Amino acid sequence: MCVLCIQGSMRQQVVGHVFCENNHWKNRRTRVRELLKRGVARSYAVTTGCARKGPWRMSKVKWVNIALPDQYFKSLGLVFPWI
Repeated sequence: MCVLCIQGSMRQQVVGHVFCENNHWKNRRTRVRELLKRGVARSYAVTTGCARKGPWRMSKVKWVNIALPDQYFKSLGLVFPWI
């Protein structure tokens, strides 16, 4: 398996965990609010936040990756080898 595939898979698991952890991002209203707070445009936050996807699929969405960059996880104390 290539190194980039492993890195993407690791990041996807961590982002998925952010969505699952204590059901913080479970409600649509909460998803939209958190995406708006993190700088995503309103139209994209609403369409992404109201999507009926689980945490694993939401971790692949472009706007979620913009809202939760690698620096966010670094500030939480999670260290990725590629940062």
